[in-house]
Amino acid sequence: MFYPVDGLTPNMTRRAQVANWLLYYRRELRGVTVEELQRRRQQRRALEDAEGGADRPTGTTKQGVV
Repeated sequence: MFYPVDGLTPNMTRRAQVANWLLYYRRELRGVTVEELQRRRQQRRALEDAEGGADRPTGTTKQGVV
């Protein structure tokens, strides 16, 4: 769906983001068991650890000017 920039509101962008997440999860996880998801996560973590670890989120959305 196309939204003109001047017509976007926080609710509309939030709904669009949720819709994108749902479409992603439906496409990527359809028919995948919880056990398979856990196995994939363990493999991904093991690969990241072998490569020196992954960058972790900072835990804040606060933005500042330096």
